[in-house]
Amino acid sequence: MNQQEKRLVLMVEDNKNVHQLLEFALRAHQDKYLLISAHTLESGQKLFRKYREHIHVVILDASLDPRCELDTIPLLEEIVASDFTGAIIASSSSRAHRQTMMRSGCTRDCEKSRLIDLLKEDSF
Repeated sequence: MNQQEKRLVLMVEDNKNVHQLLEFALRAHQDKYLLISAHTLESGQKLFRKYREHIHVVILDASLDPRCELDTIPLLEEIVASDFTGAIIASSSSRAHRQTMMRSGCTRDCEKSRLIDLLKEDSF
């Protein structure tokens, strides 16, 4: 499988530990996945706009700013409005936030602790 056949995963998440965990887990599947990471809403928007045509999965945390709940909804709305055809995974510690994100356009719901299992399932 060459670089272009790898599934590009955009993770928009402020917790660097979650990024590192997923990055470490995906090393075992590096022939299949390539992870690009954004720790802020602005960098998530820039990466999505730049790589939209190549992204297979977006993993989106609900809140990147601890002072603001559900601050990633505008990015989610942009992704949905762009006719993105890949999976959009609502990844939040809060079930209520994940449910709100599902109603706003996410295609999957996953607790952060299960992200690796979800990617291993390869069901999207």
